[in-house]
Amino acid sequence: MKFMKFVVLVFLLGSPLVKAVEKQASDVDIYVIDEKSQSLRISWPAGKLSLKGVVGEKGEITRDLVDFDGKKALHYENLGVRSQFEAYVTLKRIGHDVYVDCIYGNIRSEQNGALINKAVCDINEKLIPDYENLIYRYSDAWKESVSALDISSLIQGPSNAASIKDGVFNDITVLRVYKSRDSLIDKLPVTVLQKDSLKHELGGDMVFTVYGKSDLNKVTRIEVPPKNLEGVFKRLDYESVNSLLH
Repeated sequence: MKFMKFVVLVFLLGSPLVKAVEKQASDVDIYVIDEKSQSLRISWPAGKLSLKGVVGEKGEITRDLVDFDGKKALHYENLGVRSQFEAYVTLKRIGHDVYVDCIYGNIRSEQNGALINKAVCDINEKLIPDYENLIYRYSDAWKESVSALDISSLIQGPSNAASIKDGVFNDITVLRVYKSRDSLIDKLPVTVLQKDSLKHELGGDMVFTVYGKSDLNKVTRIEVPPKNLEGVFKRLDYESVNSLLH
């Protein structure tokens, strides 16, 4: 199926504050933002719905609809904190109800600058205006898990690389290797897979470790997005990850 674009004209929707978005190739749902009412409108051949208060600015918080992993997602960013804090919320519609499917974090620890590129999926909770509480439920746990990590080897001179354990994928350990102080500020660490004496570098691009909501310590898959995050992510299950080490 070709990726089709729909242009929404002002005289059709009656408001200059309505944004046109693209029809998703994976289904027939069309997503439209109404900035005036801070509403997300979703329509499909058999119906439509509107969710108020899920997009738009709230003080130093921005919420918008973006392209992410080949589909539409809500982007949440808190500009009022000391370190980087943004999240991507993917959605799924069942009938006239919209649910949060996954939350992807792109967060820096305020304590030590460690980067948190983690996701939790199969959340299956209804999308509500204050869905940021759902984001913080997981981000608080993620930040707590890295708050006490030792990065002294990077801070003291001469600096040496610091390896931080990100998660465990069965018998494979996922490491984030920080090779310079800049990687604690605005550069990405190198993601390394390790199994006994075997190692494989996934490189210095963004890599998400994905978890189920019932166990935030057990990796269920690894996802590698394209650089702009808009295209479809490469998903690596255990067999795929294990094959990289052999």
